[in-house]
Amino acid sequence: MFTFLAVFSRFHHNAFVSGKKQARFVKFIAESTERL
Repeated sequence: MFTFLAVFSRFHHNAFVSGKKQARFVKFIAESTERL
């Protein structure tokens, strides 16, 4: 059970970090298209 929680928390953390990167990337694209 403990290993399951450890794997789950690590996977959740990775998904959260990649989600933040993706949000920043989308925001960058939105700002770039506004300038054009």
